[in-house]
Amino acid sequence: MRHFNYHHNHDSAIVDTLYNLKRDRRYRAEGHDLPSLLFAFLDELLFVFSTELFLAARVKITALDRNNFVIEVEGEGETFDRERHEVGTEIKAITYSAMSIVERPEDTEVFVIVDI
Repeated sequence: MRHFNYHHNHDSAIVDTLYNLKRDRRYRAEGHDLPSLLFAFLDELLFVFSTELFLAARVKITALDRNNFVIEVEGEGETFDRERHEVGTEIKAITYSAMSIVERPEDTEVFVIVDI
């Protein structure tokens, strides 16, 4: 059974000590609007974790096309290891239920409910 920890509150300094950022992984997702793009991106993260056991400890958006709703992201992380990583509750799917994206000049807040 594969697990994806959906509640992780680590700042950058803690990430540096908890993870060996030895692997890089590129992600690409497309949508028809902003919510579908967010859904597709999170679904891709979940798929990659489920199939490759890749834990992205850090992600950086390298391209974001707001007109065509395409995102490209570089992830830094490592392979999941039960002996080193905390096992959280398994996420089975990303959902659109109550999804919200609030964009402000200083930041963006997203809210997503997942099926567990």
